[in-house]
Amino acid sequence: DHKYYEKQLRKQFGAANPKIEYAEYSTLDAVKESLPKATKPDSDNAIAWTNQLYINQMRNFVLKDDPADYDAFRNQAFSRLKVLQSGDGGFQWFPGMRSNTLLTLYFLEKMGQMRQIGAIELNDDEMALVENALSYIDKCIADADNGKTFHPWSLIRFFAVRSLWFDVTMRSGAKTVYGKFLDGTEDGWQDISILEKAQLCNLMLRAKGTQYDDKRFDKRIKLLRESLKDYAVENPTVGCYFPNAVMPYRGLMNSEIYAHAQLIETFGSLGEKKMVDGIAQWLLLQKHNQ
Repeated sequence: DHKYYEKQLRKQFGAANPKIEYAEYSTLDAVKESLPKATKPDSDNAIAWTNQLYINQMRNFVLKDDPADYDAFRNQAFSRLKVLQSGDGGFQWFPGMRSNTLLTLYFLEKMGQMRQIGAIELNDDEMALVENALSYIDKCIADADNGKTFHPWSLIRFFAVRSLWFDVTMRSGAKTVYGKFLDGTEDGWQDISILEKAQLCNLMLRAKGTQYDDKRFDKRIKLLRESLKDYAVENPTVGCYFPNAVMPYRGLMNSEIYAHAQLIETFGSLGEKKMVDGIAQWLLLQKHNQ
């Protein structure tokens, strides 16, 4: 029992160092204190504004200390993002540049994640930006099936993000590709990365109760769940983590922290509280040590 060892340590250190004072440390308070405050980005680009909007809304969601200030920054951020959205719905790095698929996926994922937990409720103008971005992504998905070669595994990220918005109907071309994607990923999933397995599992879990659900999902989710748990390293000191979750490449939506955040959603949706708490502990330690 950790309480026993805690008591023994306090007794041992207290006897040798009587001036040491004992105090309990609240992880939740530490997280609240470390929450950054949104500021106007030094660089006027889509990623920077998306990140600052995310910071603004998450801080408001946790602290709820100055609603007017949060709303003012939110309006400013969406105004700039509107300028950075091209006519085709995709987002540009900087004004005047071409639409970028990764930036658009990043924007949609952040908005979807905030909406998922209740950190944002989009008004009509904000939702219009999302719908335009979804239209762009649906076209990208449809274009992936060019009639010559089709690589379903390359679409995991697309459909993982798209699944956050399954309440917005996919365009017909994208929906057709979605069916081919499900068929093409039924076998061979054992060889994909841990992050991709989590994204694939999250996609199927989010599809529950929507028009994009599939009768094969229960079996596939069970297999992915078992496979993911085989990779987990659990330690009472550092929590639970997944080594090499994103090997061999890293990037904007492909990092150890990002992968473990995806895994928290996966195991949270599956009711695996111990796994969720362990991963959260590991993430907090990364925040503290890096």
